[in-house]
Amino acid sequence: MRLVAALGLALLCAAAGAEEAGAPPDPAGARAKQSDAGLLPGWKLSGSLRVRPETWSWFGTAAGDGTYTYIGSLLRLQALRQRPGEDYALELAVPWLANLPEDASQPAPLGQLGLGGAYRDASGSQEASLFIKQGYCG
Repeated sequence: MRLVAALGLALLCAAAGAEEAGAPPDPAGARAKQSDAGLLPGWKLSGSLRVRPETWSWFGTAAGDGTYTYIGSLLRLQALRQRPGEDYALELAVPWLANLPEDASQPAPLGQLGLGGAYRDASGSQEASLFIKQGYCG
């Protein structure tokens, strides 16, 4: 999964790296021309990365891990090509939950000690996955 994240970051940097630091911003038309000379000529590349930490610490129990912090992130990458009479798009998503607690789910009556325990129970040891969020051609 680190390879997927590194490739996604490289795509974002390649798409955004056409502007020089300190140069005045170009009008929208000039940016569009620059993207044609980039990584995939004729394609517009975009993406986003959202990261959020979550801390759980109000479960006072000695039986399991009731105090923990984990990181949830979502990487989205999109490639888009629009020409007269044809449109293509592909969007990939990589949700990633890092540092999930290993001992935050206990037998009844305690159960899952916060969302970290629920996420660990649902995904096991898998922290991230890559899937196609949407795609079309026409």
